[in-house]
Amino acid sequence: MEEFRVNYKRTNRRITVALAIIFISILIVRTYIPAGANPMHEKIMSFVEGFVGGILLVAIFYFAGTLSALKDENKLRLLYNKAMDERQQLIWDKAGIPLLNIAVVILLAAGVIAGYFEAVVSYTLLAASIFLTLYQIAAKIYFSRKY
Repeated sequence: MEEFRVNYKRTNRRITVALAIIFISILIVRTYIPAGANPMHEKIMSFVEGFVGGILLVAIFYFAGTLSALKDENKLRLLYNKAMDERQQLIWDKAGIPLLNIAVVILLAAGVIAGYFEAVVSYTLLAASIFLTLYQIAAKIYFSRKY
């Protein structure tokens, strides 16, 4: 259980660093990249910043949950049992969740970066990441009922 607690603390540090990097990146890009003459540029920038802001809020809520779990032994034990559940691990492996998580993050990052150059590409990449997320949910539900 102590090893699980240490891993959870390490996860919290990673989340903190990732949140800081994303926030600083938004500030730097917003400050140093000119808006340009294209009126569509401001719309896509607003969309991308709102999208990233939503992701940041979800990450902050997850971070708050991990902090509360580290302070409460019962919550930590429940998380440990959930993490070590063999059935749940089988479902995640069959649905390909770990690989899809990586693909979604890459598509989101590419969509945000592409937003500074071309709106259509950005929307397409963000739509693909949303589709993959919906596929993850559907696969998880399917394999949960199958196994």
